[in-house]
Amino acid sequence: LEGWNSYRDLEKFEQDCEVGEENEWHVAEIEIDHEVGFLTFKHRSIVKVLLAMFKTMSAVSGFAIEPEEWVVDGERRYSTPQNTDWMLMAWERVKKLGIVLAIILFSDQTNLSYNGRQSAHPFVMSMGNIPEWARWLEGGTELVGLLPNIPPDLKPEEKTRAFQQAADIFIEPLRRLSKLKGGGLEVEDSAGVCYRAFPLLYAYVTDHPESCKVTCTMACNSFRPCSICLAEKPRLAEVEDPIVLRTVRDQGRLYKQMESATTKKKLSALRTTYSTHFVKSLLWDWEFAKTIWGNTYLAVTPDIMHIIEQGFWLHAMKCLVKKLTPSERKILLERYKLLKAITPASLLRLPQAWVYFTTTANFSASEHRAMMQVLPLIIDLPERVHIRRAIVRIADWYKEFIRAEYHTDASLIRMETATVVMVKALVKAFPNQKSKWHIVKIHLLVHLPATIRARGLPQEYSSNTYEHSHKTTVKRPARGTNWKNVGDRIVKKHVQHAVVRQLSREVGGDKTYETAMKEACTVGRRVLTKTHKRMVVGDSTDPMWRSYVAVLGKPAMDQMASHLKLAGVKTQVLQVHTALAIPPHDRMEWTAKGQFVKASPSQRNFSDVAINPAGKGANWYGRCLVLFHYDKDGATKQAAYIEYYTEDRQVCHVTGCRRLLPTRGVDNYAIMDADCILSLVHVVPCCKDPDVRLLNRFVW
Repeated sequence: LEGWNSYRDLEKFEQDCEVGEENEWHVAEIEIDHEVGFLTFKHRSIVKVLLAMFKTMSAVSGFAIEPEEWVVDGERRYSTPQNTDWMLMAWERVKKLGIVLAIILFSDQTNLSYNGRQSAHPFVMSMGNIPEWARWLEGGTELVGLLPNIPPDLKPEEKTRAFQQAADIFIEPLRRLSKLKGGGLEVEDSAGVCYRAFPLLYAYVTDHPESCKVTCTMACNSFRPCSICLAEKPRLAEVEDPIVLRTVRDQGRLYKQMESATTKKKLSALRTTYSTHFVKSLLWDWEFAKTIWGNTYLAVTPDIMHIIEQGFWLHAMKCLVKKLTPSERKILLERYKLLKAITPASLLRLPQAWVYFTTTANFSASEHRAMMQVLPLIIDLPERVHIRRAIVRIADWYKEFIRAEYHTDASLIRMETATVVMVKALVKAFPNQKSKWHIVKIHLLVHLPATIRARGLPQEYSSNTYEHSHKTTVKRPARGTNWKNVGDRIVKKHVQHAVVRQLSREVGGDKTYETAMKEACTVGRRVLTKTHKRMVVGDSTDPMWRSYVAVLGKPAMDQMASHLKLAGVKTQVLQVHTALAIPPHDRMEWTAKGQFVKASPSQRNFSDVAINPAGKGANWYGRCLVLFHYDKDGATKQAAYIEYYTEDRQVCHVTGCRRLLPTRGVDNYAIMDADCILSLVHVVPCCKDPDVRLLNRFVW
C-alpha cells in the first residue's frame, strides 16, 4: 500500500475484483411485465454485512448496546435513537433474550445522468446503535443492494412489485431473525464479547414519492396520496383533522380482500378507495410490526432535506417568482445588489441568475435555505404580506424545531401547533398550484412530531448520512462510466474498496478502529483534504497507510456549557459559514505529536483579515485550521486552531477549541474553550473591516 492513491490506483486491483460469489455479491433476476423480461438485481448477504458492521463500529465511542432515557430536571428529552420511545419499548421486550439492533434502511431512485435516462435504486443499511457522527466512518453505512434502472414506461404497480421483489431478497433474512421465537443471531463486538441480537426495523429513510414504493401505496394523484396515513387528497391541507394511520394489520386485511376479489372491478375499487397496490410490502412480518409503538409504517421517515430544503422551498420560491410583476422583479434585483455589496457572499448566496428567474439552474440545499433567509428582508411589498409571512413562518419553524439538538414533551406540543399554523399559511400563500406533489409534502410535516417522539430527531439518522451514502456508493463510481454497464461498474468499485480494506487488515493486523487510526495518523506526513465537510486523514508514505473518514465530532453540550460557566463566560456559539479550507500538506510542518507548528506564507484558501485587537499596536491576521491532535496519553482529539499573526507573518498566539459539532446543512458550529472565547471577544468587536472573515466569517 505504499504510495497508494485511492482515485488513481484502484484500477490496479481490477484483476482481483471480479464481481461474484467470492466477493460476497450475488445476482438475482427480477421478472417484470416488459419487453426486457427481467432486471438484474445485485445484492450482498445482509446478515454478513450486519455482523461485520457490529464488530467494526462497536469500537466507536458512543456505540449503544442499551437504551438510556434522557431526563433532565424531571423533563424527558428526545434526541438520538437511544432515548426514544421505540428503543425503550423494544428493549423491555428483548432484554431478557439479548440486545436490539436498530436497523436503518435507505433507498432512493438516484439519477446517474443529466438527461435522466440512467438511474439506479441503491439500498443502503446502517444501525441506530451507531452514533450519528460515526455513520460517516468507513463501515458505518454499507451498500447492500443495487437495482438498475426500472423502465419508465412500466405501470406503477409493476414498478412497485419489482422494487418489493428486490427488497424482499435481502430483507427476508432480517425479518426471520427479528422473531423472538426461533430468531436472533450471535454477534461479536470489537473486544470479542458475544451477544444474542435481534434486528428490528427502526427507520426506513426515503423521500416522496419513493416512500410509496416502500409502503405499496399510490402516489400523488391518488385518492389517499399519503404513504403514512389515510387522509383523503381534498383534505390534505386540513391538518387539524384526526389522523388515521396505516397499520400492518389493516393493510394485511386489505391485501386478503384483494386476493378474494372475484372480479377486476372489485379489485380496482379496493385499490382506488385505499390507494394501495396489490403487492405485499417489505414492512410486514417484522417482530412487533403489528403493535401500536412498533408500527413499521411509522418507520418510513420523510427525509427532511428532500421535503423542505430541496423540495418545498424551491417550489415555494418558484411560485413566488410567478406572482411578482416586472417592476417588483426590478426592485428585487436592485435590493439584491445592494445587500450583496454590504453582506459577505457566504451569508448571501442568492444567485443573480435566479433573480432573473431562470428555472434551469440546479441549486443546492444551502442556496435554497439562504433564499428563505434573504427574501423576507427584500420582499416587503404590502400586497405580498401573506407570502412574506408564510416564508418567515417556515424559516422560523425550521430553525426552532428541525435544527434543535433535542425535543421535550412541551416543545413537541408547540411543534404540533406551529406545524398546523405554518401549513395553513403556506396553503394560503400558494393556492391552486398545478404541482401534484407539494401539498402531499406539506402534509407529511404533520407526522413529524409523532415521529420524533417515537424514533428521535430525523437528522440523527436521515439527511446527511442518506445523501453521503448515495454519493460515495453510487454517484461517484458511476462517473465516467459506460452507461450500458453502470450497475457492474458501481458494484466493481465497491468490491475494489473491499479489497483495499482487506489488504490493510492483512498488513496492519486485526486492530480496533481507534488503534488503527492512531497508528495511521501518528507516523509520517499528514494529508488533510476537504471533501463534503468530512476530513480524510491518512499517511501517504508509510506502508501502514490507511484511509479513514471522520466527521466533525459531537461533544457533550452540557459539559461544555458548564465548563464555560465555571470560567465566568456565557456559552457562545460561533457559526462558521462554508466549509473548512485546508492548506496543501507539503507546506505544513509538524511536531512528533502531530501538532501544527507553522505554515508557508504562500498558502492559499485562507481568509487572511486584518485585525486590530484591543491593547495591541500592530495589525494581526487570523486563520483557522482543523487538525487531529494527540495528548500525552495518546488519546485522539480533533481540534481547531485559530492562529493570529502579525504582518511579517510571525505567529503570535494560537488557541484551540475543544470539539466541533456535527454539521446541520451548510453551517458548522464550534464551542470554544474559555480562553479562546475571551480572545475572540476582544478581537472581533475591534475589527476595522465590517466584512470580517476568519475562515470566511464568524457570526456570533
